[in-house]
This record gives sequence, structure tokens and C-alpha cells, in this order.
Amino acid sequence: MLLDFTAQTGPDHHNHSGATGANPPSVQPEDVQPEDVLEVYEAIEACSAGMLLAAQSEDWTAVARIKTRCDALIESARAAGPTGHWPREWRNARLRVLGRVLRNEAQLRRLAFAQARQTDALLAGMA
Repeated sequence: MLLDFTAQTGPDHHNHSGATGANPPSVQPEDVQPEDVLEVYEAIEACSAGMLLAAQSEDWTAVARIKTRCDALIESARAAGPTGHWPREWRNARLRVLGRVLRNEAQLRRLAFAQARQTDALLAGMA
């Protein structure tokens, strides 16, 4: 899996380039505000969009670099704890962002698998 969303939650600032920012402060999940966590989800979305753009340009090194940033953001989201107690509007906003991330992920997977098939065909032709 390119992105791992096995947990459902997130704080940090988004960066389209995937550059690493400061580590989020250590906080307790009950101290985290929905708007802060939603910013993390939006940063994850920006990273996924950056990964997709890099993949469309066949810049797999950039994809890997941005994925590293995305992984850190996902961990930050997990550390924020559950979102079930959030007001409905914030939960819905989170779900909309996750939907866009999943669409980016699906497109990214198609590109990555196509690249893998090309590499396999190239290697098969060398044998």
C-alpha cells in the first residue's frame, strides 16, 4: 500500500513539496482540536496530490520523498486519537478530505503498477 490509513485520525502544516516540517508537539488526544487535526488531513491530501503529480511526471524519487513526509503526517493523525466525538461538520469535512486522498491514491497506484509492468517487460526482454 502506498499510503496507510489503518487508523482514522491527526496536527501539522501542509506542504505540497513533501518537505519535512517541525515535529508536532506531544499532546493528549482530548486536547486536540478538530480544526488542528483537519489541517493534518489536508496536509496528507496535499502530499498525496504531490505524489500523484510526481508519478505523472515519472519522478519516482520525488514520489518516495513525498511519501516519507506523508507517512509522518499519517502518524501525526493517528496520535491525535479518535474522531468520533467531533461535531458532525468536522467529521464530514474529514471524510471529504479522505475521499480525495483515496482518489489520488487510486490514480497513483495505477501509475505505479503501469511503471512496474513496463519494468517487468523490459527485464523479461533482457533474459
